[in-house]
Amino acid sequence: MIEDLGNNNKIICPDGFTLTGRINGSNNILTVGKTLRKSSMRLVINGDNNILNVGDNTALTNIHIYIGNHVKANHTAVEIGNAVSTEPSCALYVFNSGNKIKIGNDCMVSSSVIIRCGESPHLIFDAITGEYLDLSEGVFIGNHVWIGEKAYITKNVTIPDECIVAACSVVTKRFEEPHSVLAGNPAKIAKRGVRWARNENTLTPGSREEASLQRHKKSASHPRGATSYQYIFLSETLQFHIDSPFGEIRGGQSEVFLKGWVRRDFGSHFTIGYRCHDNSFHQMPVVEREDVRRFFRSNHQIEVDSACGFAASLDLSLVSYLLVNFGSETHRIDIKKK
Repeated sequence: MIEDLGNNNKIICPDGFTLTGRINGSNNILTVGKTLRKSSMRLVINGDNNILNVGDNTALTNIHIYIGNHVKANHTAVEIGNAVSTEPSCALYVFNSGNKIKIGNDCMVSSSVIIRCGESPHLIFDAITGEYLDLSEGVFIGNHVWIGEKAYITKNVTIPDECIVAACSVVTKRFEEPHSVLAGNPAKIAKRGVRWARNENTLTPGSREEASLQRHKKSASHPRGATSYQYIFLSETLQFHIDSPFGEIRGGQSEVFLKGWVRRDFGSHFTIGYRCHDNSFHQMPVVEREDVRRFFRSNHQIEVDSACGFAASLDLSLVSYLLVNFGSETHRIDIKKK
């Protein structure tokens, strides 16, 4: 429950919206529209004639909004648009009278994001003229903006429509180009011409974006290479080259030589095994990266400095098939002769 210590304050919230905090002042208005899921807000107001509007279909998770501190802030305005979502521990600090924050529709705000307007009660002046400098015309965040985790947005900032703010960035000025990625401290345009979506369910069926995602998902199930194996058979000897998720497998004469590398996220889940004609199963060693570098150097092979690697060889005349496991996938390579 919110504690109302003032006069003539108006609070309109839907059922299921948890509002805590206090209001110390008069003629303040809080209006919250319909929510998509259970939402919560901690609101602390110290001042008069402040307005806070939250649109419909929002999903606010433990957002904190502070209007004023031990010094009152009056005539501020905070507007959060429709279909805005916030993750836990986001905070809006509206400390100076007259401050404005506007967040557009369909924005996605990650956890621990801070938006701060003004430095009150602290004061900043020009060292030569003595002019008061802590002025803000407001923070304006456009429609469909994604703000990454722990980003910090200061006074006098504009983030245009369809932008992404990278995690831990500090945004300090007004930007004008939509479809941009803002990153760094202070934030600059790191990439132009981007679009983003909350999840694949929000993509338009048949769109270029959906088609691209499906291609990516197909290739991601086999990182680093093709989804098909290429076999070349010469005489009575098996020879083949496999473009695979784990690097290269090359076979020739009566022996197969395997070399390659493993992405870090596969870690210890990567194994290579083989089953012999006598039905016995053996697992080939996966050596540490430094050993692979040494092996590659001594054999004049290309060094791959990306993750753990492996190198091994075995006599094909003893083998019926290879089993290659990476992540949750297992690939069987039958050893046949033509």
